[in-house]
Amino acid sequence: MSYFTSTIPFDETAEFFQCSSFDSHQQHHQVDNYDDILYQLSSPPDGNFFIGETLDDHGRQGNKTSSVFDKPTAGAKPNGNTSKNKKVVHRDIERQRRQEMATLYGSLRKQLPIEFLKGKRSISDHIHETVNYIRHMQNKIQALSDRRDELKGLSDSGAPKETPECSRTACSQGDTVMVQFCMAGVEILINTASQQGLPLSRAFKALSEEGVNVFSCNSTQVSERILHSIKAEVTKGGNGNLFELQQKLMKLTT
Repeated sequence: MSYFTSTIPFDETAEFFQCSSFDSHQQHHQVDNYDDILYQLSSPPDGNFFIGETLDDHGRQGNKTSSVFDKPTAGAKPNGNTSKNKKVVHRDIERQRRQEMATLYGSLRKQLPIEFLKGKRSISDHIHETVNYIRHMQNKIQALSDRRDELKGLSDSGAPKETPECSRTACSQGDTVMVQFCMAGVEILINTASQQGLPLSRAFKALSEEGVNVFSCNSTQVSERILHSIKAEVTKGGNGNLFELQQKLMKLTT
């Protein structure tokens, strides 16, 4: 039977194991302290951990990586820049719309007579009066149209056909008179001699006696003749028979 005799005393062996255990414990403690130091260095003061971007061997940007110490963010809100931009655009569109409406409203207000705006201050009242003004103008146009048809009917029923005798008389006198309807009312054409012809004052007086108001007169001289173009309006109760007006003016040339 062989015996293995230890050359190391028991006390020294125990001390060796104690030193080895102490060194291992000290190294483990140092590793823990090193991790704590790394955690403190990598953690910003506000508690929000940095999320960086990795680079590959060629220096190109890779995917985003986060630290293992990142804190989860619960209820994170989306970027507010998009919502803010939408509000700014909406505000600009609304401002432009109001400016256009104010311009249109001012233009509409200028079209209304002053009597339709008296005592009316609100926009709704002005819009209501605009509707009334449109109806008033429609009724006025209809009344003028009916009056025109009435005068045209009287002229067609009372005007006899021109005879050759009348034509010869007008030609022999040297002056001609023609009365006809026009868009403005009644147009009177007088072709007379430049000397000792029909004076306009006598023609205006005759028309006034028949209830015809003259509002325009143009005279053109060609050679020894003068052509007068008179535009007038037949008042209510005036003589709307164009043939009678023509005959009365023709008598003034004799």
